[in-house]
Amino acid sequence: MKNLSHEDIEQINNMKNYLDSLPPAVNVKKAYCFMITRDEINALLNQKKNGQLLDGLRVYLGANMIEGHAVPNIHVIACEKDEANIYNDFEPESNGLLKNDLPLVAQGKPCPTACGKKSFI
Repeated sequence: MKNLSHEDIEQINNMKNYLDSLPPAVNVKKAYCFMITRDEINALLNQKKNGQLLDGLRVYLGANMIEGHAVPNIHVIACEKDEANIYNDFEPESNGLLKNDLPLVAQGKPCPTACGKKSFI
C-alpha cells in the first residue's frame, strides 16, 4: 500500500472531468466513487461460513451503456489464496457450499447520491 499521491488525485479528477463532460442523460448513473461499508466487506470475507476469512477482495470494473457512453461502475468479490499464493475468485461450490450458490458481490454506494459531507478529493 502507499499514501495517496498527486498522481492519484490527478487520475481521479480526470475521471470526474470525463464524467462531467458526458451528456445530461448520463448524469442519472454517473458516480465519482463508491463506498463499500465494513459490513459489506465482512460479509464478502466471511462467505466460507466455517470461521475462516477469505484472503482479499477483487474489484471488477463494469459500465452502464447510456446513449453509447460507458458510465463506470464496480463489482467487488472476495478472493482466496491458493497454494502458489495466487488470488482466485471465491467459488462457493468448490468450498462445499451449495452448487447453485454464487459468490456475494458488493457494488458500493455511489457518489453522487450516497455521498457524505466530507471527501478528501
